[in-house]
Amino acid sequence: MSKAREDIIPSIGLILLSAWVFYETSTYPPEASLLPRLMAYIILFLSATLIIKAISKVFSTGEAKQGEQSASSGQWVKIIPAVCLWVISIAVIPVVGFFLTLGLFWLILVLYLEGKGCQPGYLLKCAGYGLVITVLLYLIFRVGVQVPTPTGLFV
Repeated sequence: MSKAREDIIPSIGLILLSAWVFYETSTYPPEASLLPRLMAYIILFLSATLIIKAISKVFSTGEAKQGEQSASSGQWVKIIPAVCLWVISIAVIPVVGFFLTLGLFWLILVLYLEGKGCQPGYLLKCAGYGLVITVLLYLIFRVGVQVPTPTGLFV
């Protein structure tokens, strides 16, 4: 199955997920449903875009080539440790705190998935990504919508 055809199935699933979010938030007050619906709109738009791109690619290139694979087995092997890191970070949130855990999670995940090691310049770049994501989420949740987040030893 070609990469274009493989993109269609998850896109349909994400469109169904968006519809479910719209259904579930239909009874919420407008201020409570704003963020989930915004996320559902974004997911819906990106999924529809991916379906359109995949369909146009299938029709423009014809049938998939025999033996074509979308990902090598080496890429799939990286998923298991990434999921384990995710589970560990969820377990650590009550102890360390949401924002510090989030920053460390992104730092370790990017370092692991890129596989470039701990080169000084690259490590600083990855730490910057983790810091930017953490600050943005802090501004969105704590300052913007004033939602309490899990705290631990560190805020």
